[in-house]
Amino acid sequence: MAFLHKNMDGSKDNLEAFKAYRDLLPPYLIMTERVGPGGKIEKGKDNTTEKINPYNHNSIKIYASATNKTRAASLLRGKTLAFMWYDEYGFIPYNDIIYMNAAPAFNTASQIAKENGAPYGITITTTPGFLTTPEGQEAYEMKENATKFSESWYDKTFLELMEIISANTKSKFVYIRYTHVQLGKGDQWFQDVCSLLKHSWSDIRREIMLEWAAGVENSPFREEDLEAISNLIKQPISEVYLFGKYRFETYLQADTMTYPPIIGVDVAGGYKKDSSTITIIDSLTTKVLGCLNCNYISTLDLARCIEFITKNWMPNAIINVERNGERCSDSRSKGSLSTLPQLVA
Repeated sequence: MAFLHKNMDGSKDNLEAFKAYRDLLPPYLIMTERVGPGGKIEKGKDNTTEKINPYNHNSIKIYASATNKTRAASLLRGKTLAFMWYDEYGFIPYNDIIYMNAAPAFNTASQIAKENGAPYGITITTTPGFLTTPEGQEAYEMKENATKFSESWYDKTFLELMEIISANTKSKFVYIRYTHVQLGKGDQWFQDVCSLLKHSWSDIRREIMLEWAAGVENSPFREEDLEAISNLIKQPISEVYLFGKYRFETYLQADTMTYPPIIGVDVAGGYKKDSSTITIIDSLTTKVLGCLNCNYISTLDLARCIEFITKNWMPNAIINVERNGERCSDSRSKGSLSTLPQLVA
């Protein structure tokens, strides 16, 4: 296992935190020493930069970011690591070079670990970085391409989860973000933290609300405007995965509507950085009833989702699809995006 941080002190802190957690376990689970031949006590390595288990020889080594591109390319290249933890990834210089050069060896090591029933994977944790830096942009792009975690996953089977993750052809990462409310903190805690941060909205948005932004100084909006918009954001009341893959969120009950809803569709095609979206509104009040936002869904699957929503939930809906004149990204579709309404008619 490798622990990587933007600096060596951070890596050491993480390894010491791991040791503190491990030492809370009962002795028979800690396994820092064993009885060898002749009754000799054998101890594994247990210092500030490396830990090795004397039973199975599993090891944890720590690394710090590189100071130039050449060192970044060789930092983890060729190392047989089945598990890697990048901490504060959005602040690690040359993080894209380090990751790309470590990936081939990790792929081999993870396959070996999988065959032997051993744990494997890549964990990335970070405070939102700055979009004005290369490392911040790299971390943000990885976050945007990852499949978004939902608490509804707790009720799904392993195969159902794999189907959701596998539908994303851009990334195999899962993006998990918890609000302070989900972590058991109340409004008073939030107000106290805001006071400690001197009510600097840009810092609060990044440090507490985990929002990625280039900075308020580069925004055409005032801090008060951004705060007002943030306060208007509502969480969905329920969600469902269409075809077991694509998350559709609902915001209002639509089963008693007498006016036809309007389904607006923005088509991205699943091959650019923007998202394809379906937004459904009440034609009388214009309130949002539900939406789907996905940056990897194909045009054909987008049409299938619209067809499913219309036939099963809203047979009297008015469908308004963007026409942008591009070609469908799905190889099975031969027409232009303007044919999408015909697919769901």
